[in-house]
Amino acid sequence: MKFEKSLTLFNAISKIVAFLLMIVMTSTVIIPSDIAHAGTEYEAVEIVDFADISNWTAGCYDWNSGKVLKGYEYRLRLNDYVTFFSPEYEIFIADDDYKVLVRELDDSFKFIRSGNYSSGDIFTPDESAKYLAIGIYNFKNDKKMTYEKYEELFDNGFEIAFLSTGKELGVDYDYEEEPEEVVEENYEEELEEVVEENYEEEPEEVVEENYEEEPEEVVEENYEDELEDEFEEDVNKDFEEKEVDEEILEDQKNKEISASENSKLELKEEPAEDTADEQKEEKEWNLDTIELADFTNWTEGCYSWTDGKVLQGYEYRLRLSEYVEFNNNSYYVSISDGNYAVLVREIDENGKLVKSSTLKDESVYEPAEAAKYLAIGIYNTKKDKEMNYEKYRELFENGFSVKFTVKGAKNLQESKIVKEDETLDEILIRLFSTDDESWNDVSKFKMKQSAMYVYRYNLQEKNTDFYVAFNAAIGQDIEVQTDSKGYVEAIRVSEKDMRFVDRYTKAAEAVEEAMALTDENMNDFEKALVLHDYLIDNVDYVASKYDNYAGYVLAYGKGICGGYASAYKMLLTAAGIKSHIVLSSNHAWNLVTVNGKQYHVDVTWDDTKGYGSNLYTYFMRSDEVFKRNHPKWTSYIYDDTADSVIYDDLFIHKIDGRLNYYGGSWYYVSNGSIINSQIDGKDMTTLVESDGKLVITSIEDGKLNYTEDGNTFELVY
Repeated sequence: MKFEKSLTLFNAISKIVAFLLMIVMTSTVIIPSDIAHAGTEYEAVEIVDFADISNWTAGCYDWNSGKVLKGYEYRLRLNDYVTFFSPEYEIFIADDDYKVLVRELDDSFKFIRSGNYSSGDIFTPDESAKYLAIGIYNFKNDKKMTYEKYEELFDNGFEIAFLSTGKELGVDYDYEEEPEEVVEENYEEELEEVVEENYEEEPEEVVEENYEEEPEEVVEENYEDELEDEFEEDVNKDFEEKEVDEEILEDQKNKEISASENSKLELKEEPAEDTADEQKEEKEWNLDTIELADFTNWTEGCYSWTDGKVLQGYEYRLRLSEYVEFNNNSYYVSISDGNYAVLVREIDENGKLVKSSTLKDESVYEPAEAAKYLAIGIYNTKKDKEMNYEKYRELFENGFSVKFTVKGAKNLQESKIVKEDETLDEILIRLFSTDDESWNDVSKFKMKQSAMYVYRYNLQEKNTDFYVAFNAAIGQDIEVQTDSKGYVEAIRVSEKDMRFVDRYTKAAEAVEEAMALTDENMNDFEKALVLHDYLIDNVDYVASKYDNYAGYVLAYGKGICGGYASAYKMLLTAAGIKSHIVLSSNHAWNLVTVNGKQYHVDVTWDDTKGYGSNLYTYFMRSDEVFKRNHPKWTSYIYDDTADSVIYDDLFIHKIDGRLNYYGGSWYYVSNGSIINSQIDGKDMTTLVESDGKLVITSIEDGKLNYTEDGNTFELVY
């Protein structure tokens, strides 16, 4: 399944919410030893919403070690550690006076790095991070807070959430998936043992005293360590920025904007190290036409992620010679070479850093309201440190440019439309299944942003048409307008790509075609088998930009393991069969529920076109079988146990070729014979015996057509 494009402000909500539910998406909670609280179970949905005060404890994690400190009762920490798999999350915090503190730990609970985040920030875990220690604090009145005040805050609707920007399978699985590679045994580590002890550290010595000065947006990419001196000693100094996933950047295109004229961008000299008072003569550029294509506008170096000031030692990057003044609009960002990204630091009128962002080609950028100037830099996402000033000069001489184009002002209320006769289901289905990009009044439903996003998620589970439409809308999600109380007034789905309607239409046709192969007399096992075979017949293992997205895979028949698993889940959902997607270190497959028990199904590895004759080696198998040759897997958002072995020795795992359904029973080739039986092997009848190679070609109108050593025969029965 895929979850894409974000909500505006809710995008944030949604997105932190699903950090933890998608963090939970393959995530779990691990309990430090000094906490008696039991691990929290989170339902396997897109959103994880920490809105329950019982999930929090007074206190704070140490900035440098991630261990629990004493003396910070005016802050809160999550009772449990969190594990995750998604590569990027957007954070939502219901009150802008609060920030989230995140400590990243590796699989040995060794501290990696720390960061603090505001609502709307993007969080990109370090590649070696396994667990997160999460806290919250009020950055305006930090030490005035108490647990009772936090209780009152939560009682009044406060919440934080993490949402995976890659959605359910936003990770690209770009690796070889040969069954022979797989090794490890079932990994059943007792995570609870690996936790911290009570530490007697003095709170005053911890860096957290300076939280009030920390930037609102922490290193979303693994940026070279540009943190302030007080952080440098303990934070990993070898971070390099990760390339932002293109799908994730496309998610940003759903910001609230409308047409605006006469917007302009003014270049200003950078404020001095300690003040923004000394400015150069202003240089006005019209953003409708301006391109930063003149190399003379750029100089060596890089702006600090934490304060926007110029850093030393980054000669392999470029920064714009002057700060940019702008009119608080949204912008399209165009970069002529996709190997480069734009680094933007937002500075307020006093020269203080507001937020930092990394943007790629075709992304949409919306500065914070408090931002007055932009400090802009560029870097090569693939060969960062191999660049130098002369290489950049050559790049610009060959036509390289960075372009900002005004996308529109933020006042969207005038474009709202009303369709009073529609239910919310009907509105959502229309917005996701057509090219309609209009605003729709939904104020009568009285829903907060988080509730709207949860509703959108749940609609997928009960409405196949919407499920298909949403999964075909790669990179898109709801945009919202809210009233002063936080209720959603209007929604839309905009910036749909040119192939959206075609993709949705083809994906919907594929689902309908697959469902037509099932029979009302089939049980869930048989339906799952037919849908398994449909994917094998209609999808090829081909990597592409959207190869993990079900809508794309079903529409165009191309995907990798994540795409196979997502598409299979979509088909199973349409058939009313419960399933989950399993993520390991380098592979994805499904857990399918039949008769109340879960079984592993790996359609990718069963797609043996050109490699073998059996299509069911990895169909409805137990943990015992899968652990022999699949990468170790662990999920903490749902029970991933498949301990039933009743299908492990089923005849289907040993037949030649495929199963063929006709008239309530199955026909197949096994050991030189064409056999007819029930799916459980009962009522087995041998129809043809031969010493040659038998292949069933079709069964229809009471006639079974087959070949024997290439010769065609017909059996009437």
